[in-house]
Amino acid sequence: MRMNTTHKVYLSVLFVVTAVVLCTLPFLLIDKETIYIYTQNQTPNSKERGFIDELKKNGYRVIFNKQTSKKQKVAIWFKSPNTIREIMTTTPFEYNFVYNEDYYPFNWRGLIKQPIILTPYQDLYEHYMRSNIKSAVFYLGVNLKEYYPIKTNKQNLAYYEQRTASSDTGAYLSTFDNINYIGRFWINNLDYNASSEIISKNENDMLSKAYAVVIDGNNHNKLIPDEIIQAAASGALIITPKTDIVYKTFQDSLVYYNNKEDIKDLADYYKKYETLSADKTNKARQIVVNTLSSSASVKRFLSLLEWITTN
Repeated sequence: MRMNTTHKVYLSVLFVVTAVVLCTLPFLLIDKETIYIYTQNQTPNSKERGFIDELKKNGYRVIFNKQTSKKQKVAIWFKSPNTIREIMTTTPFEYNFVYNEDYYPFNWRGLIKQPIILTPYQDLYEHYMRSNIKSAVFYLGVNLKEYYPIKTNKQNLAYYEQRTASSDTGAYLSTFDNINYIGRFWINNLDYNASSEIISKNENDMLSKAYAVVIDGNNHNKLIPDEIIQAAASGALIITPKTDIVYKTFQDSLVYYNNKEDIKDLADYYKKYETLSADKTNKARQIVVNTLSSSASVKRFLSLLEWITTN
């Protein structure tokens, strides 16, 4: 069958457009930039993996824990590896971002070039700014895609504490009939030599089964405890003391108590009124997604990177 002139013209145009797209596709797929990431351990932890994955989703190439002799643009240092000074001195990165969750100032003295400090603590950020050190408030968010399955059949009340096994709240809750303990001090049938990743998976599995999680007030005034963020990510109702930093972030999406004796009544009330409980847990999880997740951290970092490199 012979083609008419209009059909021939259409096919010719289509062929040219296809050729142009195929020729330009490799350029469209080129990575925006290479970012070097250094950590204290050779294997990145869950938060670091989430951050790396999100950077890649945004088109960045990531090189992990490797030195380079060529001048590079950006390096991020998570929990400062022991070789930080050596690598910073021998590798000419244009921008070094150092993230430190420990509550003490990073010792930058002796380095040829000052890094840009990322800290989750407002008062440390202010300290750096007073010292004329470039700094920003930043939190390395939780990796929502790796853990925190959401389950609908949540039956257990849990007490979540990673730092200490001795607390008035924990002792009080031990009198309850159905209470699970989550955290480093309650291994829950795991080997004491289990890796941190195995323990984390166990913790998150238990969180996913808890309709409510009690978290006491340790360390609330300086930083939102990871236990609150992780429990909110798992979709559990959180019962915790009300402090300025926690309320500023989560507002009324959490349940607050003044006295430990109020916990049982609060837990029973929100278990009975599931609609009220679901409203709070959905809001709390969305806050984590928007502000305290790997995705939110990468968005924050990329905005800082753009600001630093254009000013």
